[in-house]
Amino acid sequence: MLAFPRTHLEAFSMLGYARERGITSFFSARPYSATEVVKMPWSGADGHDLEIPAGDRRCVLVSTIDSDTHGYMYAELKPCSARLADGLICESVAAFPPPPPGGTSNEPPPPPPPPPIGVTASMRWFVRREIVPRTEAICLAGLTDNDIAVLCNGFATELAKSAKAGTLSSFQPLCQPVCFHSCGGASEQDRDGFENCRDPACADTSCSEFLLLECPVQTHAAIQRLVDSSCTMGTPSPPPGASPPPRSPPPPRAPPPLAGSHGTLRLGAAELPSDPDCAVVTYEECRRAAIEVGNALGLSDDLDISLAPCSRGTDTTPCFVGCTLGAAVRNSPLTI
Repeated sequence: MLAFPRTHLEAFSMLGYARERGITSFFSARPYSATEVVKMPWSGADGHDLEIPAGDRRCVLVSTIDSDTHGYMYAELKPCSARLADGLICESVAAFPPPPPGGTSNEPPPPPPPPPIGVTASMRWFVRREIVPRTEAICLAGLTDNDIAVLCNGFATELAKSAKAGTLSSFQPLCQPVCFHSCGGASEQDRDGFENCRDPACADTSCSEFLLLECPVQTHAAIQRLVDSSCTMGTPSPPPGASPPPRSPPPPRAPPPLAGSHGTLRLGAAELPSDPDCAVVTYEECRRAAIEVGNALGLSDDLDISLAPCSRGTDTTPCFVGCTLGAAVRNSPLTI
């Protein structure tokens, strides 16, 4: 992986390695944070630790002030596609410190993949044709203080319109990273700007950031309104998540027991001497049970009446006890 010093000692060790081999400029790996300023142990052009603004996606270039390899080397932010390095300093991935027990590794995540080459070529064509001339006018007006507010408002208005370039059928330039970072640099440490690099490859900053940095304060409100209306209107909603798999249908309910409302069916072939006697039922219950069982199972609805003497008290007259169903069709009658 690219050189990624964690301490000043590691940074100076890598600088010594580059000087020893005659390298005057090389790119370094860098951390990224969308919300906080990140500091690196490389020395910036102002002599302090290099600071990477929150959300800045430019790359870190470590280079010599002049062509003499003995000159002072410093780090600064440059477009990642700029061809400014003449060497490569790497560190072994195998030597990367392991994470602490129960912790996570501090290894920086891999950079996102580059856009398709057709999109990149179309954007650079648009930058060369539209962005470079207007940026030059604003930067020149900023030096002479000549109608810069008019130029800024006109530039913002044009960028807020939908544009077409090459394979891109429609896009909003004001919302895309197709502008230069600044005119002559944002600070003593951050000197990346249009005056140092006018190649379309150096246009890697959102146009709203460039305009708010270089235009007069009295134009910021109008520019911000254009940004809000252009970059929020029509923003597609995130795609819906995958729909949950369909729920399996509930298992079918067991059918109600045959003749359940008329009594209890018992299989004659399964009867045991130890089984309890059938409960007393009426003839009407037996008749209805025989019809229901016969229709459901294709059996006969004939009845075989079982009579038994009453054993209650001194009455010995016959009492109706139960009946046999379906015996005329199957040899294993059902008894209720």
